[in-house]
Amino acid sequence: MDIHAEPNQAVIFSVPTEILLEIVSYFYDTPIPYERYRRANRGAEELSTGRFEILRALSLTCRRLRSVFQALVWAHLEALPAPFDGTRRHVSLFKKRMTGILKTPSLPRGVRSILVSLDLSTPNWNLFTLFVRFLQATPNLAALHIVDISDRHAGVLSERLEPHTFPSVTALTIPSSLSRAVASFPALRVLICADSFVSEYDAKVLLRDTSAACPLLECLANLTPSAPVLKSIVTRFPGIQTLRFRHPLKSDALALLQPLHKLQSLEFPFQQQRRGESLERVCDAARALFLTHGHAPMLVEQSAPVADIGDVMIKVSRAVRESM
Repeated sequence: MDIHAEPNQAVIFSVPTEILLEIVSYFYDTPIPYERYRRANRGAEELSTGRFEILRALSLTCRRLRSVFQALVWAHLEALPAPFDGTRRHVSLFKKRMTGILKTPSLPRGVRSILVSLDLSTPNWNLFTLFVRFLQATPNLAALHIVDISDRHAGVLSERLEPHTFPSVTALTIPSSLSRAVASFPALRVLICADSFVSEYDAKVLLRDTSAACPLLECLANLTPSAPVLKSIVTRFPGIQTLRFRHPLKSDALALLQPLHKLQSLEFPFQQQRRGESLERVCDAARALFLTHGHAPMLVEQSAPVADIGDVMIKVSRAVRESM
C-alpha cells in the first residue's frame, strides 16, 4: 500500500514497504552458509557485520523504519570467528544477542536462520543451555547451521537437545559428531554435513540416525562418496531427490546410485588434474544414471573452470517441464 509523504517529510516515508525491503536485499546476498564459513575471508565477514549494523541503524531511525526493519535485523543470526582470529569473541557476542532477544518477546518470532560455530576452547555449559532455550523460543526458525563444534562438546549439546523437538527447522547443517541431535528435527528436508572430511563409519551413523528420525528428507549434502556410504544412502533413502557431494565421483560409484528412482538432481566436483577418467566419461555415467529411470529431459551443467586448476562443478538434473 502506498504511503503519501507530507510536503515537509523525507521522501523515504512515501516509499512502500516492499520497495524498502527490495532495496536492502541488494546490500548483501548470503551464499550457502557452510561454504561461506569454510572459504571465509575478512572482507566477507566485515560485509556481513556491516549489513547487521546498517539494518540496526535503520530500525533505530524512526517508528516507520523500525516497523519495517526491526524483525529483519534478527532474521539471520551469525556467530562465526573472524578468519585468523584465535579468540572466541564470537561466542560472547552470540550469548549477548541471544539474551537480548529473549528479553524482548516480539523479537524471537522474527528469527529465521542461525549460523554458528560452537568450537569452544573451554567448557561452557551455560552457553548450550541458553542456546537450546533460545531455539525453543524461535517458532519460525527454518534453518540451523552449526558449522563447527569440538567433539568433547558435541555430546553435551546433543543431551541438551534430546528432550526437545523443533518442527519448524527444515534445513540443518551439523558435524557428524552431532548425529544424535537429528532426532530433534523431525520435519527436516535438507541435511548438510559440516565436516571437511567424514569417515565412512561416522557418515553411516549420521545416515542411520537421520533415516530413523526424518521421514521427509529430500536433500543430502557434503557426504564423502565412498562405496559404503553410497550404498547406505540407497538403502536408507530410496526416495531422496537431491544429492550434493564435496568430493569427486567416479563412473563406477555413479552406477551404485541407479536404484534411486526419485533422484532429481546430482552435484559433484570434477578435478581436471586427476589421472584416470575424463570429464566426458564421468558426465556420460551421470547421464546414464538418469536415463535408466526414463527418458525425461535432462540438464547437464558445468561451472566455470577454476583458474590455473580447471576444476569444475557438475550438476545433472531432470529438466522441469513448463506448464502450457
